[in-house]
Amino acid sequence: MNRSRSSADMPSSPKQRPRLAFEIALVLIAKVIALTLIWQAWFHDPETRRLDGERVGAAVYSLPPTSPK
Repeated sequence: MNRSRSSADMPSSPKQRPRLAFEIALVLIAKVIALTLIWQAWFHDPETRRLDGERVGAAVYSLPPTSPK
């Protein structure tokens, strides 16, 4: 059987493997940076942003009622 080979069947050349490793490392570094920024923005020091029932009630009920025009 003579089957035509696709690029998926062919082994990658040795020159492409270091580039692939570099690209994977670059993507992983970018993800770590993004996760660090997300953590810093939303999850860093959650104790100061903790709301109890009194604070939520004060925030909800302190708003002036809106009048329809």
